[in-house]
Amino acid sequence: VKVPMGWEMQKQNSGGFKNVTLYISMLQYVPLCCTGYIRNERDICVPECKGGCKDGVCVSPGNCACYQGYGENNRGECVLTCPCSCPHGKCRGSTCKCDEGYKLDPTSQTCEPVCPELCVNAECSGPGVCTCLPGFKKLDSDEDHICSPDCGSKCKHGKCRAPNHCECNEGYQMANAGECLPRCAGCDHGDCVKPFHCRCHHGYRRAGDECEPICEFRCHNATCSAPNTCNCISGYTKVSPLACVPECNPTCQNADCVAPNQCQCHKYYYKKDIMFLRHICYHMSLQLIATAGQLANDLNNRHGPVVHSE
Repeated sequence: VKVPMGWEMQKQNSGGFKNVTLYISMLQYVPLCCTGYIRNERDICVPECKGGCKDGVCVSPGNCACYQGYGENNRGECVLTCPCSCPHGKCRGSTCKCDEGYKLDPTSQTCEPVCPELCVNAECSGPGVCTCLPGFKKLDSDEDHICSPDCGSKCKHGKCRAPNHCECNEGYQMANAGECLPRCAGCDHGDCVKPFHCRCHHGYRRAGDECEPICEFRCHNATCSAPNTCNCISGYTKVSPLACVPECNPTCQNADCVAPNQCQCHKYYYKKDIMFLRHICYHMSLQLIATAGQLANDLNNRHGPVVHSE
């Protein structure tokens, strides 16, 4: 670079003194910095970072190397870094300043949502928002912070004590399907419509706590075992849908079977008092002949043979 320099001097001549300006041309070389570099106070070319690279060192044009404890943001500035990721907040110094509705957890150094009321069976997933844990659901819209156990639709007549664990109300019992059904004693032929109230099926009627079958016509020597169905009692056999007669084995002879294995002789017939002959009745004429013969034998034994004279 050419830099002009001048000196002013006085020259004396014969006529006296006069002012004379003397110009001398001198050359001085000044170094120029490359693009992206600037001269520092020591006339050294150093990289330039716009914004001054606060809290860091400009290591190349537009590129800052941040000091320890600082990090580069999306604008290329060095800012303080937090030991946490600081979601829902901003890093201030070495800690997070949480957004509104969040508070700092001193243990994890993270910003957690704030719920004014304690979440029951739920977690605070956002400011003032309680999200139910698995197996729980919200029942009352006025108590949005409380989640109750979920038993589905099978706990209609009970209390859901835990997820899928129903405790039946009084008068109800747990069925195989996991439902609470009303409890009735002796409702084999009916429907238990509510606790201890049985509605009998068609053809049955209430008899105390049970449903008994109805036989429109009376069963003889039999019990009504089903609607209009008679079953013979022991020792009887059926002769019609509604009637049973006693059985005698062996079959009565000259007699009627009036009860199981009991024969009643016909008129003018009698039974001998012998166990294995009690089913047989004999005509009384046979008894008279036997009696007359017995009398004759008795007379012979007392008076000798009777002789008839001619």
